[in-house]
Amino acid sequence: MKITAVRTYSIAAGPHRNWVLVRILTDEGPEGVGEASLEGKTDTIIAAVGELARYLVGQDPLRIEHHWQTMYRGAFWRGGPVLNTAISGVEIALWDILGKVANLPVYQLLGGACRDKILAYTHVGGVTTEETLARALAYKARGWRALKTGPLVESSEGVLDSRSVARGVERVGALRQALGDEFLILLDAHGRMEPATAIELGRAMEPFKPYFYEEPVPPENPDAMARVAAKVGVPLATGERLFTKWGFREILEKGIVDYIQPDPCHCGGILETRSIAAMAETYWVK
Repeated sequence: MKITAVRTYSIAAGPHRNWVLVRILTDEGPEGVGEASLEGKTDTIIAAVGELARYLVGQDPLRIEHHWQTMYRGAFWRGGPVLNTAISGVEIALWDILGKVANLPVYQLLGGACRDKILAYTHVGGVTTEETLARALAYKARGWRALKTGPLVESSEGVLDSRSVARGVERVGALRQALGDEFLILLDAHGRMEPATAIELGRAMEPFKPYFYEEPVPPENPDAMARVAAKVGVPLATGERLFTKWGFREILEKGIVDYIQPDPCHCGGILETRSIAAMAETYWVK
């Protein structure tokens, strides 16, 4: 079996993002679809997949690991969100083909299911505390047991400071009081703070017992996250903007976070996500 074509499709999904799908066709019929969406970089991703297609056409689609190594390590310039998202979309599509050839779902090819169910969370936003609270209570009434929200509330000047922390305390405190102690509240700061403010906010959140505190600082400097971890008594999470096993190595070795969040559509695909999870398991990181 040989790959005959690699095609991309851009699908409008709202004002701020498009979905990019990668479709790989073969000469024997089976084809695969993977996702390579990257907000704000639709045309760039499509071009990157097109460059990978020059290598892929004519290749055996079932040599997934070989192709991953060639696309990633065979290039002089490595890494970054664009290259890794393009590779991820291709890799997921190749697994789709393999599953169809084997007549098995991909999870069976990876060793079978470990769980019969998992806990899911939803997102809740809102400009005011009252709006956020109303939405959260509506979700709880529908059966949700966990939600994620942003604890940050910008001042009118658009600056994150102690006033933002105070407003964040008001919002999260109201959620905890209304939802009860058993409901899981997850906090996502979107990497928008420097360590001092992240520490101040994290300490203020401790009484509300968040399930985790996600990306309090930007992902580029693991030592900045380590400063937060040393002074904040809530579990930390990060990883949606880290790529490949090498991108996760330092935060795992230094014991900086309690949860990692690799995105299969960005970090390198299905098998690379599995490798990252195995690394995390050795450090008891969830």
